[in-house]
Amino acid sequence: MALYTQPLDQDDLIVLCEDMTFSRRDVVIANLAIDVNVGDIIKVNGSGLSTSTDTAFLLVAIPQEAGANKTVTTVDRDCIVRYQMLHATNTAAVTAAMTYFDTKNIRVL
Repeated sequence: MALYTQPLDQDDLIVLCEDMTFSRRDVVIANLAIDVNVGDIIKVNGSGLSTSTDTAFLLVAIPQEAGANKTVTTVDRDCIVRYQMLHATNTAAVTAAMTYFDTKNIRVL
């Protein structure tokens, strides 16, 4: 029986990174449509979880509530992340995001 659960944080997502300071980027989203959690792959405009037809993605490193002018901390470059932590609308969207992440030197373990 679990007594309490600990919320996920960026250490659960990021296995290894070259530099913790420059491996993340804060992105201000004018209208974040959904609450996001660690490992969510979202559309660049913040309108929802990514789909397989998107061409650019953001990988959330720190949870953020929905709302206007929200700052979302994302994984930016030179990191290795856990595959089990990635969350999108479906597996095809995760696969498309992994291809995009490869161009940003974000490796998936």
